[in-house]
Amino acid sequence: MASWLESHAPRRFDELAMSESIQTNLQKVAVQANPPHLILAGPTGVGKTAAWRLIARQILGPSWKSTTHVLQARDLAKSAGAMKKFEEFLKPGGSSSKDTLAGRSSLDSFDSNLTVADEGDAPPAGVENHARADASTAKVSRLIIIEDADHLGPTRQPYLRRMMESTS
Repeated sequence: MASWLESHAPRRFDELAMSESIQTNLQKVAVQANPPHLILAGPTGVGKTAAWRLIARQILGPSWKSTTHVLQARDLAKSAGAMKKFEEFLKPGGSSSKDTLAGRSSLDSFDSNLTVADEGDAPPAGVENHARADASTAKVSRLIIIEDADHLGPTRQPYLRRMMESTS
């Protein structure tokens, strides 16, 4: 059974409790063929998580939950072996591996029809991205979400930045 927050979460960008200009900008980003890296910042409770969930659903389609990877950076703060856990999240093959979570593909990225949308699971922008995609554009295969990234600290933030620059 879904939690109250999940069952009452916004399903479309225009349902976000944000200004219309922010809703419009988020929707524009989500329907781009090559969406940019995003930083959603603000105090607790303003809708950052609801916004990234809508963006993920729009970009990845109905299978967004299986191809969205979330790291709670707050859990890494002041914990033993935090850098190793962070590196294992970003590089599942180990530190010497060139395999990164960002560079991996999934079956869903090649065939968006593998996962069928549940009843009532409409795309937040009104139309699926893959319905508008052309053959020359590579589809986004996964999203990496780092919640509370301010807890990464001065060592992990540059590491993440270098990885983002080298893999995208």
